[in-house]
Amino acid sequence: LIERKAVVEAKVELEQLLLVKKPTMLIGDAAFLLGTLQMEAGGYDEAVLHFLRVVEQFPKSEFAVESLYKVGECYALSKQLSKSAETFETFARKYKEHPLALEAVFNSADAYFQMGDYQQALVRYQHVVADAKATAFREEALYRVSIAYYNLKKLKEGADSFALLLKDFPETKYA
Repeated sequence: LIERKAVVEAKVELEQLLLVKKPTMLIGDAAFLLGTLQMEAGGYDEAVLHFLRVVEQFPKSEFAVESLYKVGECYALSKQLSKSAETFETFARKYKEHPLALEAVFNSADAYFQMGDYQQALVRYQHVVADAKATAFREEALYRVSIAYYNLKKLKEGADSFALLLKDFPETKYA
């Protein structure tokens, strides 16, 4: 109860800070924090507005890059999958060297997969599988490549992908 009250009070103070007319980096930081609080509370649409404010009005903020990624997450969590895919693709294209870039490609693929656009998902999952830095996502991506092929009625390719999954990850949970 005390923690919840503190969060509500923090939201009120951050919202009052955002009413300041003159934009400063502090306002950008406050918008990011308020977006984070809204996201954690399940207020994804409001969180998106705060994160976009950081991205658009404070592009030099230390939170601008993370804000764009969080916009994609909010869209995914609120099942706005097309917007999620688009946002994650923008992130991956704009910040190719960022540690979250490959995860953004994977998340974009997930959004397409959930929309039933298996061809678009397949292309993105294959990108993740082919990337040498994809160690954290490669197993999952290989599995989803197999499933995407299956859903596209490309059974041989699906079986080949699944065989590669078993070869590369003999202890996989998908066996």
